[in-house]
Amino acid sequence: MRSLLRVALIGLAATVIPSGLCHAEFDICHSPLTFNEADPALTITAYGVQYQAIKVTSTSPATNRLISLGLVLPDDVVIDGVSVCYEISNNQNYVSGIRLTSMTTPNSFVVLHDDPSLLTDVGAHCYRSDVGGAVVSGTITLTLELDYYQSNAYILIGAITIHVSQVGSSMEEREGNDTHDRILLVPNRPNPSGAPTEIGYRLERSGPVELQICDVGGRLVRSLFTGELSAGDHRSVWDLRDDGGRSVPSGTYYLFVRMGDQIATGGVVVVR
Repeated sequence: MRSLLRVALIGLAATVIPSGLCHAEFDICHSPLTFNEADPALTITAYGVQYQAIKVTSTSPATNRLISLGLVLPDDVVIDGVSVCYEISNNQNYVSGIRLTSMTTPNSFVVLHDDPSLLTDVGAHCYRSDVGGAVVSGTITLTLELDYYQSNAYILIGAITIHVSQVGSSMEEREGNDTHDRILLVPNRPNPSGAPTEIGYRLERSGPVELQICDVGGRLVRSLFTGELSAGDHRSVWDLRDDGGRSVPSGTYYLFVRMGDQIATGGVVVVR
């Protein structure tokens, strides 16, 4: 049976980017030494040469044990992914979840990303959980869910890396932009249930325009349009293929419409 394809346009914003359309991803590293246990059965101790990791043990077999880490991130970024380096001593004890939440008021949080991972391979590994562009808002917390089926076994947590991109400007910058140069993206309504999908955008003036599709890592997927356009409403069709004619896999993709130094950005979620 042919699978359905759903496409949604998300996260629209106008911004100014000096050069290039596809955003450049960069990394922000956090020390695992600042993890806190959210369960009295867990014990966290510094581990390794110069304490470059933490060792988490449980006094009894139990599931859904939580440790959390506050993340210091700039306000003008979106989160593309989270990488966790870990080591487990026995595959009966493992990492079973990675969650990002944003707290804006006391005792109230919004889930930005929830990955029900099952990291059971014995030994040292690094795992990346692709987030797909969660907007940084308020205090960001990374929570790991740990499962223990043997007491006194350990799980080591090492380097924590947050992969982010600067694809938007602050609200003050957006409000200060000249509205005569503004580009507006128009979300598809209703969202199409199959390929191709139309991307609508409005230009306040005529001029040369570029439209590109990029993946969450900032790599160019498809150069969809390059040429002169008049002021007004326009639509471009993306057949969900890359520049090589191959169908893109499920995931989040960013679209960029540029005219001069003005860029409008949005997101396309493809689910096959």
